[in-house]
Amino acid sequence: MALDEASRLREEDLFTDAWIAISDNYILPERSRFEVDLNRARDEAVYTSAEEAWGLNLWKTPPTREMIIRSLEEYDAFYEELSNIFDEMKARHGHFVIFDLHAYNYRRHGPDEPPQPAAENPEINIGTGTMDRNFWGPLVDRFIDDSHSFDFLERHLDLCGKM
Repeated sequence: MALDEASRLREEDLFTDAWIAISDNYILPERSRFEVDLNRARDEAVYTSAEEAWGLNLWKTPPTREMIIRSLEEYDAFYEELSNIFDEMKARHGHFVIFDLHAYNYRRHGPDEPPQPAAENPEINIGTGTMDRNFWGPLVDRFIDDSHSFDFLERHLDLCGKM
């Protein structure tokens, strides 16, 4: 990996695991997004170029075919286990809600650099970019409106509904 340790950690959704304390049940993958990004489609899950990784130069030498295959095996195993868990929850409860929580670094250029523009970095992004807006839009819009109107430490959170 060409990315230095400090830069890699800054990009790794630090402290996301602290957010999971809101629930008694959670799934916390212990894989670097730079090995395999579980939040991308399978054919985009292994970064092979800087363009796929926010312009970051990740590799001293590109991953080998064997490395990519191994990482995609991890991807497949994760989603197979996730499917099993969701099938069990559906059988037990009928319905359930999934919160896919992430943190992100609003100081993209380093800890001592100014934050990115607030207009481009909401406090909460309700990642709706790939969902069926016709079906889920009214529910998500209601969630965004209700969340935005909530009094959070005498102010309102900055939310957006796309990603």
